[in-house]
Amino acid sequence: MPVVKFIKLFPGNILGPDFMSGIKNIFPDLIFMPTGGVDTTRQSIETWFNAGVSAVGMGSKLISKEVMQFDAYETIEKETKRVLDLIATIRS
Repeated sequence: MPVVKFIKLFPGNILGPDFMSGIKNIFPDLIFMPTGGVDTTRQSIETWFNAGVSAVGMGSKLISKEVMQFDAYETIEKETKRVLDLIATIRS
């Protein structure tokens, strides 16, 4: 029988950090990652990590359709680096 260790919380914007805070203690051995509605702001990311997640998933909040449409790879690289640096700061 497979053992679940990693849970994707979707949609994050509906469940929210309060939901995560409420269930984290019930499942202390599980790793959680919200997706859907995690903004690229310090406030959003920090709120999720303070609620107990181990990672955050970002799609269109990080890489918009417009950026993809114009093949703005430099923008994707710059924004991804900014968010990864922000996460590193929050987690340290």
